[in-house]
Amino acid sequence: MVYPVYPSAYHYNAVQHRKPQHGNQHSQQSNPNADEFQRQLGGRPPSEKPGADAGNPAVSAEQPAVQSTQKSMQGQPIGIDDIIHDVAGTMDALGADDTTRQEVGLYLAVIQHQATQANPNKKFVQESLKVIGTRLDTFIGEALKQPSTVVNEWVQALLLQPIEYRSHGNSASVPPTLVAAGSAAPINNAPTPAAATSVANADKPAPKVDVTAVLKEAKTVTQHNQPQQAVALLNTALANPALTPAQVGRLHFALGKVAESSDDWAAVKASYSAAVQHPLPVRRAVQAHGALANALEQLGDTDAALAHYQQALAAAPSSTAAGNTSRALAGTLAQLENDYGSLLYIQQGAQVAQPHFTNARQWAIKGNRQLLPDIYGNLAQVWQALNDPTQRNQAYLKGLNAAKKLGDQSSYLNLLAEYQQHVAA
Repeated sequence: MVYPVYPSAYHYNAVQHRKPQHGNQHSQQSNPNADEFQRQLGGRPPSEKPGADAGNPAVSAEQPAVQSTQKSMQGQPIGIDDIIHDVAGTMDALGADDTTRQEVGLYLAVIQHQATQANPNKKFVQESLKVIGTRLDTFIGEALKQPSTVVNEWVQALLLQPIEYRSHGNSASVPPTLVAAGSAAPINNAPTPAAATSVANADKPAPKVDVTAVLKEAKTVTQHNQPQQAVALLNTALANPALTPAQVGRLHFALGKVAESSDDWAAVKASYSAAVQHPLPVRRAVQAHGALANALEQLGDTDAALAHYQQALAAAPSSTAAGNTSRALAGTLAQLENDYGSLLYIQQGAQVAQPHFTNARQWAIKGNRQLLPDIYGNLAQVWQALNDPTQRNQAYLKGLNAAKKLGDQSSYLNLLAEYQQHVAA
């Protein structure tokens, strides 16, 4: 937010970007048990080089990964629909458990979402397939009691072939317990012949969503600078009818964080508006109302923004005091009071804003000292507007001291320039 005074230097829920970690790198050595496992699936073991039958298109109907294999053998581009079909069929053939199906299914749903775009992100689809390969190899390894690389090797070989990344609408094989992003109805499932033993499972109720796992995956995807994919993951999870109200709140809160990372204020408003309608922990409720207020202010609705700043403060326990509040909540309240005071300074004047900057200073001392230079700068502006040079100078000096201790050169130089300007005047 841009003010004549100092706003908080970061969003309520800013996502910290870091290089994502993708899957474990498995050894490429031959694994006899894994070879036998792949033979049972009807595929070629990775340790066997292509033989005389490599060009034979007569592939067993029991193979779970036949469509992409057939097209590859025939020299045709492999369709993303076929790949999705084959991965789902492989899960059926393996007898994958609900947890594995859900984790892989989330990535399949995101790949399917990408495939509907005019220009699918090929790199992201490829990375998602690699993650799927790692997850299925993990499942196989746990079953065999030793590491497996068979699925990863299939994925690596697949990615060397020409692939058609746009969907033609026939990838109806994502497990029925999953819902397409943005869709209210389950994806229709057409199991492969190898899934005959698993068809009975289709009538089982949808498994409960592992919301923590979904949030973790969405965070990783966002850190990979793919916010649209994070939104698809979260919306897929939100469509599951087994969610509790608290889980719905957590997912909407996460959608708000993703939207903030892109400065998409309309989406921030929509997500946090939904989040605050559901049960949230105290700190999350404070953050959600504060972030919603910030979004409303960015969108020009200052009256509504002020109302949500007030609701954010009201969400904190009435007994909240610096002595019995967690450091995390104290830091959140410091940021909230500073931003609220900044808007009040513009709308209602220095006299009204001053108590909030004072509160912000108290919370920052306990929860987030990095805010202190900004808060003291705001207090100095307030005392200047109230014609109190003594308190103004004290605020500047405290702000300079805080910036020096933090090693915050930028804040130190800005405060010093303002202080010298006022003293010279």
